[in-house]
Amino acid sequence: MKIGLINDLPMLESLNYLFSAFEDIRHKHETIYRPPEYLHASRIRREEMTRDLILKSDIIVGTTDEIFLETREKVGKHIPYLWFPFGSVTRGFPDLRKPLKYFKSTDIIVCHCEAEIEITERFFTNAQLRYVPFVYDDSIFYPLSEAARAQAKADLGFAPDDKILLYVGRITIEKNLTTLFRIFSVIQTLVPNVHLVIAGRTMENPFIEFGVFPVNMRNTLTKLYKNLGVPDEKVHFLGSKGPDELRTLYNVADVVSNLTLNHDENFGLAQVEAMGCGTPVVGTNWGGLKDTIVNGETGYKVSTFASAALGVKVDWWETLSRIVSLLNLNPAERAKLRSSSRDSMYERFSFAPYCRAMEAVLDDGLALRDNKSEPLELTPFGREFFQECVPMLGAMPSYKRTQRTYQLYRELITPYTGSTWERPEVSGRLSAGQWLCLVCPVRFNDDQTISVDDLISPLTIDVPAVHRETVFGTLEAMYEEPVIKVDRLTSVYLGGNARVLDSLLWMIDAGLIMKTSNAKGQVPLQNIGARMSTPLLTIQRANPFADALVFG
Repeated sequence: MKIGLINDLPMLESLNYLFSAFEDIRHKHETIYRPPEYLHASRIRREEMTRDLILKSDIIVGTTDEIFLETREKVGKHIPYLWFPFGSVTRGFPDLRKPLKYFKSTDIIVCHCEAEIEITERFFTNAQLRYVPFVYDDSIFYPLSEAARAQAKADLGFAPDDKILLYVGRITIEKNLTTLFRIFSVIQTLVPNVHLVIAGRTMENPFIEFGVFPVNMRNTLTKLYKNLGVPDEKVHFLGSKGPDELRTLYNVADVVSNLTLNHDENFGLAQVEAMGCGTPVVGTNWGGLKDTIVNGETGYKVSTFASAALGVKVDWWETLSRIVSLLNLNPAERAKLRSSSRDSMYERFSFAPYCRAMEAVLDDGLALRDNKSEPLELTPFGREFFQECVPMLGAMPSYKRTQRTYQLYRELITPYTGSTWERPEVSGRLSAGQWLCLVCPVRFNDDQTISVDDLISPLTIDVPAVHRETVFGTLEAMYEEPVIKVDRLTSVYLGGNARVLDSLLWMIDAGLIMKTSNAKGQVPLQNIGARMSTPLLTIQRANPFADALVFG
């Protein structure tokens, strides 16, 4: 088989792994590329190079490439296209709006997690979909011996009995590090010898989905942990690290955590690398992490949900309890978890299973050449999303423009989320024994509105008058007790308000509070205090249609 590869765009590490794996199947197939000068050539010359690639290939594999799609149409060769959409799915396929007319029912959209498949099915009626997860390099990321781990820990300046909570990845808003830092401020009171280690490059990337732009993420996190009472010697910013250094960090860590809400998170390479090194992960039940983390076997997933007002939120109480439980494992339990983590990743996400999966998709692609080819058709949801949620550079995100666009966004992103404990049939109920937790800190405004102190969704919410008494009473109570049972909340703080349960359900739907599990008493409630409920961030609103912003 002659495979034409289109990967001219700059690649992240995970994408390099993905395409480099084709080198492992060269013994069976021939791979063909466009010439290196393609990136610097004129439009006409690019079309000529692409035409040559099409005529030489049996199948094309690659990222979004409008020139390829247009040229294939002109050439008229029925050559299947294995398209890797990467971050396009959870943004509503913005890069397909113009070239959609060139996509065919005999092309294959290669998704990297189950949630991407479900979302894509909501957009297209006749798309060919295949599930192929990303891949990690098991020759680099593997467990070290106990002696090597102990030596590496000492070389990094940690004591033998120190516990290490590790985050690896970009330091950006959508990675939700502000929540991790708040959680760590509680953990340090329960595990005195714990350290938080952050390995990654600080990037002032905007969180496009919610129209939030950071000013200085490193300073924000430093201010946050200082105000939460975390000593400097407990927090270690290491910057970017190479593969060998990351292997060492994964091995010396007791737990790796990532509370990401990044909309590109269709695999979570750092988490898989960590589990490949035998280190358990506590991560959001979100996107690709839903597929890669196996509860109780390689770590734990923690619940996420899409709210009506605040976007996607994470169950920090469940996260806190899971991290503490893993930090307190005895040596035998830790050894068992290390072994199962490594084995699970090797069996599912190393190069060998990836190559087998790609071979199967390539075979499917060739078989589709004989099928009748039709234009890709949008579903009613897809048509409405394309019409209502039009990307506009420099303007307010489409999802925040109207109530309907937000509803469309919520429908789009819900497959990416998931509860780890609640059954769907009881998700709308609220009982006296149900635990509730405050989602994030809030401020009360003079005009009876509520401002949310959260970088990911810094909104101001106008509370309906019918719910106002209960909402304000609940938020005041949960400043003192950010995790509380419904019966205690209603009997001690809210009195006999007849509409209290309706108002609490409104708060849950809006995203101000969430239902949670009792987490089996891993964390004494009195240790939380106001760390999870005190507003500490400084957020300013800007007019998206302004011509310039002035600092200072």
